[in-house]
Amino acid sequence: MMANGAGVLDVDPRLVGRPPVFDGSEAAWQDWSFQTRAYLEVVDPHVAEALELIDNLAPADEVPFAQLNDGNKAAARKVYYILTQLLKGPALLELRRVERGNGLACWHLLQMRYERGTTSRLAATLQGILRPVKFPEDSLGFENALKDWELTVNRWESMAGEKLNDQVKRQILQEQAPHGIRMQLLLQTFLDYDDMRTTVLNFVVTSRDWAKTLGKQPNPHAMDVDAISKGGKGGKGKTKDKSKAKEKAEEQPLIHI
Repeated sequence: MMANGAGVLDVDPRLVGRPPVFDGSEAAWQDWSFQTRAYLEVVDPHVAEALELIDNLAPADEVPFAQLNDGNKAAARKVYYILTQLLKGPALLELRRVERGNGLACWHLLQMRYERGTTSRLAATLQGILRPVKFPEDSLGFENALKDWELTVNRWESMAGEKLNDQVKRQILQEQAPHGIRMQLLLQTFLDYDDMRTTVLNFVVTSRDWAKTLGKQPNPHAMDVDAISKGGKGGKGKTKDKSKAKEKAEEQPLIHI
């Protein structure tokens, strides 16, 4: 894999893994579209440019094949062929709706169906954002939950065509933050959500590193504690033996010569 003079990656398509098949379920769309778009863009730089044009279309816009230039027609044909191998179920029906060879039009329809949400879909997604399942307290679980939540926010913003209020995002992050940092977040002032997020993740990473460090060091007082609790070689064990010896000595009668 190397870059040519134009700065575009020159990749042998045979070396790139094919994306999974998309069955048309909404739950699978985000991951599938992300993987498929990366695949399309890396195997042909002209496809990447054509997909960027599709991103800027309004929902009601169409993509007539006859009006595409030669480069975009070639890209449309390539996308169409690849999608015939990757789509099934409701998603495949979207491909069959478009003019043969116009894969760009199909990609536009898929975006409209799965990313431009209906009112009920927007409401359900927003509900999940505002009332997420409690994030785990452990560092790795918290990071993964936060990233999943942010992906849901991005999906809602894409469907709704607007940004989620920054203060709302900060409030949710504060409520979901690990217990050890919540009070600190209340006392600090943050410029925006990204500023608060950086503080929280720094705390999480530092806590994880500190826990690893402690896990590698034995407790220097472990033997002392054990000896005290069990009356071993130190502490109370010896004291008790000395006391018994003293009591026995005091019980011996005095002999006068």
